[in-house]
Amino acid sequence: MSINTRRIVLKTKSVQNLRDIGFYSCNGGYVKSNVLLRADQLVDLYESDKNHLIDKGLKYIVDLRKPSETINFPSAFNDSNAVEVHNIIAPKYKNKQSVKLNDSCMGEEYIRKIDSFGEYYVSVIKSIIEFDGMAVIHCVAGKDRTGIIIALIHLLLGVRKNDILSDYEISEVYLEENIKRFLALNPNIPRYLISSNRKNMIMLIDYIEMKYESTYNYLKLHGFRETDLMKLREKFVCNIKIFDVSYSQDTPLTHKFPYVSFR
Repeated sequence: MSINTRRIVLKTKSVQNLRDIGFYSCNGGYVKSNVLLRADQLVDLYESDKNHLIDKGLKYIVDLRKPSETINFPSAFNDSNAVEVHNIIAPKYKNKQSVKLNDSCMGEEYIRKIDSFGEYYVSVIKSIIEFDGMAVIHCVAGKDRTGIIIALIHLLLGVRKNDILSDYEISEVYLEENIKRFLALNPNIPRYLISSNRKNMIMLIDYIEMKYESTYNYLKLHGFRETDLMKLREKFVCNIKIFDVSYSQDTPLTHKFPYVSFR
């Protein structure tokens, strides 16, 4: 993973959505690279893939998957002496009554998670702050559970909204082949459930701004403090411009992430 790289393409075909959350301009500078990666589930990696990530500094994995998911698809790093795997599972909704979702996007479900899991999001972000080496955070596809947490971190750092939306929606490009295979086996599943349309994230960000005024105010209600924000900024922000990674609104989606590192 070089200085001008965001996406990391491994030898294995089972991981398609592995990328750095850094390089963006933010309040006070730029988001550091080689601090936090986001990914789909890290399963069936070749030893060379694992060694490549370890050589780049990987020390921690935040696995957001449910027990049934981790049992059926164990992390490739479970037996590693060099990497700690932390399984941080989201709590269940207290209200078990089903909620009717918008029939074209996941935005309403994201909003429900925001209103239900504030303490959980704070615990995940605080865990990431305390790690003293590079970490990877992932769920199954790396777009919903992972996407919300990365968006919260980027919002706290002051990454521009359009960059946050682009970082979210690019998952659908990288996961396209997996999505096609999944839909072929599950033709009755609506595509919006497994896509990363930017309007999902627009709804989430707009809702936080409308109800809480800021992401910090939202997280503060659930135990996130100013000292935590200072630690987050110390960990993630540098004042050295790496290269320009800002994208205009009309930039074609497939051209937004040209920096790719192949194994």
